[in-house]
Amino acid sequence: MPSRYELELQQLVDHPDENLATEIKDWLDLSDRVIRADVAKELIALANHGGGYLLFGFSEAADGWSPSPSDQVALDHYSQDSINDILKRHAEPVFECHTAHITSSAGTLHVVVRVPGGHLVPIRSRGGPEGSRLSDHQYYIRRPGAESAPPDNAREWDELIARCVENHHERQLESFRRIIAVMQASPEVMSELSALAAGDDPLTKWIEQSRERHPGTEPL
Repeated sequence: MPSRYELELQQLVDHPDENLATEIKDWLDLSDRVIRADVAKELIALANHGGGYLLFGFSEAADGWSPSPSDQVALDHYSQDSINDILKRHAEPVFECHTAHITSSAGTLHVVVRVPGGHLVPIRSRGGPEGSRLSDHQYYIRRPGAESAPPDNAREWDELIARCVENHHERQLESFRRIIAVMQASPEVMSELSALAAGDDPLTKWIEQSRERHPGTEPL
């Protein structure tokens, strides 16, 4: 039975829809360094948006998106390693994407790149070659109309920074949840912590006994 994630990918290729969290492209020559940099721009914008998807293998038509044939496509350039190599070259800090080759219900092949969110700092570009739409040392976000562009006003900067701060808080909360889960799963740990809270742990007892035997002195 397909997993929830597999069903989600199938839905994406069966019903392509470009929006803030989804960018759609036709097949591209990913051996071209300028095109690879342009793809990096989209990936960085999706990462700064909080995550999303980049779909390959569709051409835009008047009534929506039409599947493009993949028989002449060098699919090895669409491997997970190849996509992540783009980010190693053009993203700072570097992050990794998951790439899946999905056949639609109509029988056409597509590539779906899942871009993770949850980043603790905004992702910026680096190494944009001449002729590409990727500027060096630039931050990109997603805008209505499925546009990937740099923030150009205070509100967009505030949303980008606030998203990273929220990710920091969520990371801290998750650490606390794990600590509490370990404590609840270990009666011995809970017992030791209760003893510490009550002040009757062995070290505390030793300190108190030392004070009684040697009034006026403090242990190191």
